[in-house]
Amino acid sequence: MQSSDDSIANTYCVHCGHSAPDVRILGCAHGCCFHARCLDLKSIRETAPPSPDVCVVRQCPRCATPSSGMEILPLSFKEIDQARRLAGASGSSSKRSFGVVNSGGAQCGSDVYDPAVPRAGKWAEEEIAFRDDLVTHFVAGSLPLSNELKLCEFLSKILKSKPSRLTKKMKKANLSTRHFFGTTAHIEDAELARELSRLELCFVNSIVEPVERSEIKFHMQREWRDYLAARCTALNIGFEATEWLKSIENMENRIALARTRDRSVKRRLMMGLAIEADANAAEATPGVFIDQSEAHDEIDFDLLASAVESNDYDDADFRNLYLSLVDDPKPSAAISDNSSQRSNDDPTQCSVQKAPAAGRGLLMSSAAPNFKFAAPFLSRAASYIEHNQVPFEHIDIWVPTMTTSLDDLSGATSIQPCLGSGSLDHRSGRLCFAGSYSLDMHMVNDPETSTLKQMTLPQESVYNLLLFGSYSEKFSFSVGCGLPGRVYESAVPAWEQFITNAPAHLFERRGGAMQFGVKTALGLPIESTNVGRIVLVMYSAQDRVKDDHLVAKIISDMQKLNPCPRWKLVVDLGSGHDTSLQNTSYQVRASPLQSNQSEFNEANIIKSSQIKELISILGENMPSDFSSPLGQQINDMMSLRLLLLKSSRNPEEEQLLDAILLLFDSYLKAGRSRADISQMVSRDYAFHFNEHQRSQQQFQQRNRVPSFSNQMHHLTIQNGSPPEDLSGYT
Repeated sequence: MQSSDDSIANTYCVHCGHSAPDVRILGCAHGCCFHARCLDLKSIRETAPPSPDVCVVRQCPRCATPSSGMEILPLSFKEIDQARRLAGASGSSSKRSFGVVNSGGAQCGSDVYDPAVPRAGKWAEEEIAFRDDLVTHFVAGSLPLSNELKLCEFLSKILKSKPSRLTKKMKKANLSTRHFFGTTAHIEDAELARELSRLELCFVNSIVEPVERSEIKFHMQREWRDYLAARCTALNIGFEATEWLKSIENMENRIALARTRDRSVKRRLMMGLAIEADANAAEATPGVFIDQSEAHDEIDFDLLASAVESNDYDDADFRNLYLSLVDDPKPSAAISDNSSQRSNDDPTQCSVQKAPAAGRGLLMSSAAPNFKFAAPFLSRAASYIEHNQVPFEHIDIWVPTMTTSLDDLSGATSIQPCLGSGSLDHRSGRLCFAGSYSLDMHMVNDPETSTLKQMTLPQESVYNLLLFGSYSEKFSFSVGCGLPGRVYESAVPAWEQFITNAPAHLFERRGGAMQFGVKTALGLPIESTNVGRIVLVMYSAQDRVKDDHLVAKIISDMQKLNPCPRWKLVVDLGSGHDTSLQNTSYQVRASPLQSNQSEFNEANIIKSSQIKELISILGENMPSDFSSPLGQQINDMMSLRLLLLKSSRNPEEEQLLDAILLLFDSYLKAGRSRADISQMVSRDYAFHFNEHQRSQQQFQQRNRVPSFSNQMHHLTIQNGSPPEDLSGYT
């Protein structure tokens, strides 16, 4: 029994006689197939009965037998997979990996076909002949293309070539000024069609390297079918595309998984080099502690890639794992733009909503910010930086902790190891990492106005800053040591430039700065009501000139953003315990963590009493029906009460609850009546909840792996309606 790939490989275009057709006439007694450039779509549209509805192919254009439509054939991965397996088995240089340059000279991100990676290198005679024939048909309007398409864009896509490679070879061809205007929109003369197909085959066979040869053949089939689908849509001609869209989805899955694997390799490599450089320096620097344990992915990427190639990922667990891996990290979380309601003089009006961090548990990609212990203040600080165009792109927060012996801690649980390079005296202070945030904007010099303007930060730079945030999490400092420790002890801001060239004792994360491209750091002491003082450090990938006025303004504004991070308690095991655990620091985390058990219990008691009082107020003022004055808020009040009554809440719910209780406390202190408080708190809850939902939707739209099937869903029509099983791929 022949496979689907074999049956497609053995079909031929009935117009030019060459293999690899793009479309098949459904229901045709002879099984007629055509290349996209050989099918006369214009005649099909003109001979159809006049109707505003979708035109369905009822008769084969070749043999005139009755038909039920046409189908765009799926892309076959058989040849490209075989070529890659043979290249891997032979150990030849054609098997590409991260950072390797292929035979065409283009750098490939992974061992997989990627349409975003263009070909480069010298022009072969066969490629020139094929290109010239394409230009001839382009000028004649005999290709299934959209009107106004530029010649440069068409050749760049179909040949998978850089535009610069085309312009160097075709200097007098006016590539950017010549546009397509369709006449027949297909090659009528069978001899001319055969000649174009022959030249295409000669060009493919002229490529010596098997993997590249199979990739360019696959790529051109993909492009021709894309053009055909767009042309059918423009003419309102129905077509079946279920299997084609599945193959497109499979291609995108392969690309996304390969990029994730390469990103994981790159992350481990950069982290390792940075740790190696900074750990050696830290041995000679007292008070610097580094967690040198390495988190292993424990993911078999080869197994996942094999499952994707075979389309064997219908299992829900596998699909969830795959989606968590390929959630491509894009610029940080969605920030709600309230600039129309915000005064430039009041930074507290900025609002940031935390977006979900799908997949960041494995690769720590920080697609959403690493809020850790400083969620409310960190999000407000990030919003402040973006709205006020502060020339820094990454921030992190360092909070003071107390270290104590294990004997002094009663009832501590969930001890987690933190292997460090230093040791602390009994009951001494330490600055620990409390969270980080990377922005997707940066300030650059505008040569026309000689001022700074805000522009989008390249994705690679954003990713490097996210990695620097993950790297910084491994560090902690004694008071007076390292940039955070010095700023905390002196309460004086520190603006450090050229930190990649600074001595290790001035910037202890120099190795990380070199790997991730950080050049400037600004440490700011910020007074906190519950901690006393924290340190906010801002980083930039540019050399930023010191600005004392800006520093003073930032410190003043940050004080208005309620800097109240949660504390951590660091437990140091003494000599009286297991010798295998001596000289090892441990962290105990609770929510929130206080400097001792009594303060922790007191905070919990206060929070519990606030929750009980708010539940009571909401119960007293709960509307009896929707016709009452507060009827429109019944749903909000009930939802808030359910949140308050829950015995366990996730981190996002805890963050929302903390914000509501903070507002509730302010209303009590302002002397508001219980009825007013119930109404105001319910409105606050509805606003925060809706903003959170909106930011989640924006985040998912911005960070979703691009799906061609989503773009082409509206193109798939069968008798005027989409195929039933297409929904699983959109």
